[in-house]
Amino acid sequence: MTAVANPKTFGELFQDATKDPFGTLATATKHAAYKKIYAHFNAAEEHGIVPEASATLTEITHLFEAEPIGGIAFFLQTEEGHRLRIAHGLRKYQPRASVSTSYARREFAYLGEARQGRCQLIQLAANMFNVTDSFRVLPPAGHAATLETDMAREYVPVLTDEDGVTENLRARQSCFVPFELMPFLLGKNLSPRQTFSLVYSWLEAQGLLDTCKPLADFVRVSNTRHATLTGDMPGTGLSAPGSLYQPEVDLELYMERMVLHRDLTGLNAPVTEHAPNHVVATLASAVEALKESHLQGSRDIARAPVTSVRDAFGESNTRRLLALCQVGDTDDLPPVY
Repeated sequence: MTAVANPKTFGELFQDATKDPFGTLATATKHAAYKKIYAHFNAAEEHGIVPEASATLTEITHLFEAEPIGGIAFFLQTEEGHRLRIAHGLRKYQPRASVSTSYARREFAYLGEARQGRCQLIQLAANMFNVTDSFRVLPPAGHAATLETDMAREYVPVLTDEDGVTENLRARQSCFVPFELMPFLLGKNLSPRQTFSLVYSWLEAQGLLDTCKPLADFVRVSNTRHATLTGDMPGTGLSAPGSLYQPEVDLELYMERMVLHRDLTGLNAPVTEHAPNHVVATLASAVEALKESHLQGSRDIARAPVTSVRDAFGESNTRRLLALCQVGDTDDLPPVY
């Protein structure tokens, strides 16, 4: 695919190797950078100290704040079964002092692909980075061979002492995906079997199996069933893609400014009549409303006089206008003609 200078979707962004922060690094330097990121996802018992889930969330969010470096992969429970989802654009919400919100200093991200300049926003929860229980898995070659013997088999079944060479393994409920791997996973709705086959083959071809071991462990654990008190189940899987929240105008504008319009520069192009930007459209609507309020004053229509911006726009639109103009009070709004 030809690189798009000003991408309007995350698919276009991640297809462009020139925008990969690690793309121009020498192989050894890139592998060292990946290794530092994956240190936050260590779950294997032999590593000794395993980072707490909350610490992993905090540290990995910091890494995403400077530039798009990739995504966070996890499996979501859907009607089709477990399916791969990718969160990206992680950012800690830092509202202006004048904004009162319960979401201040919490972590948010976008989920999946952007459509017409919008993308699903989720609040990240620390449990997305929890460590799984330790349970038995096959070595990679044996894992792949077990799947290949039955093309309809979605998972490697529960393993016992009679299953030959196995190992005990733990993983995180989610894992980092490098920028260069994102085009193969984002928006693909992959099953655990498909994810293992694609990710493991890619890591092997790139010589990254050791460097990206937490990711290799994640896809193998996720594609193996293990026994529980209520029956066998996949190694990883979340019932929701983060915490639920009520949308707030200032939060959504913050994420659009700090992530969407930073990374998808095509969304900042001049607006055409056929493809209006929703933020610009909101401002235009506000301007038209203000013009109408001036015109209405000269008409012979009996109504109460408009004495303030809030009277003209209403409380909800006034709050949005203040957020768009990044001011805390209506007296600080720029003049509108």
